[in-house]
Amino acid sequence: MEITTEISDQESFDLNCSVSPSENGRRNSCSKSCNASFRSKKLLVAEENRNPNSEISSTEISPDLLFKHPLEHCWSLWYYENNKDKSWEENQKEVTSFSSVEDFWCLYNFIKPASQVRTGCDYSIFKKGIRPMWEDKMNEKGGRWIIKFEYKSRDTEINKYWLDVILLMIGGQFDEFSDEVCGAILNIRNRCDKISIWTPNINRKNEILGIGRKLKDCLSYVNNINLNYESHESAEKKTSKNRYLYSL
Repeated sequence: MEITTEISDQESFDLNCSVSPSENGRRNSCSKSCNASFRSKKLLVAEENRNPNSEISSTEISPDLLFKHPLEHCWSLWYYENNKDKSWEENQKEVTSFSSVEDFWCLYNFIKPASQVRTGCDYSIFKKGIRPMWEDKMNEKGGRWIIKFEYKSRDTEINKYWLDVILLMIGGQFDEFSDEVCGAILNIRNRCDKISIWTPNINRKNEILGIGRKLKDCLSYVNNINLNYESHESAEKKTSKNRYLYSL
């Protein structure tokens, strides 16, 4: 099955569900802790069965591999194209949705990795029905955890950071706080790149701090990592004084 979704005149995503062996390397970039928890929920199942050159006969395939493994939520991938001739909302495109492990890997392996996203553009993965914008009813009272990465890490590490955050989020690894996660955004910028996790309500301190600690633990291998939480209201107003509600 092949799906091509046009994003703009310059950009398109090729979503092809047949995964070649050369692509499998990207999947192994998740950190050991996140990878282990993901595997515990069968989120890495059917890896061997994706090779179109496999000699395994259908009679040898486990019945478990004949079914897609559902995620707890349906998620949508959004792409923000930095086109100055269009409004911000016109540049924000919902590309596709996925609700199973298999559909996620199908998508992930056939879009550009984070390191190849053009400067000024964004990837967003949000629960289906929630738009990656402050004005959405699920976001208007909320905020975000922000992690900033130096530009020099883009070519070597940003793919790993972004994938680890995605796996943590769609795999339900925020545990009892998973319902408080709206989505995640990757911003590619000139001065630094950012990854953020959005939550719906800035008044839920316990849940916000729980999400932040889980996120920091997942990315504990990153040197000198700092997480800061801000409300969307202060981000919109670009308030500098007392901008961050929490820091880890």
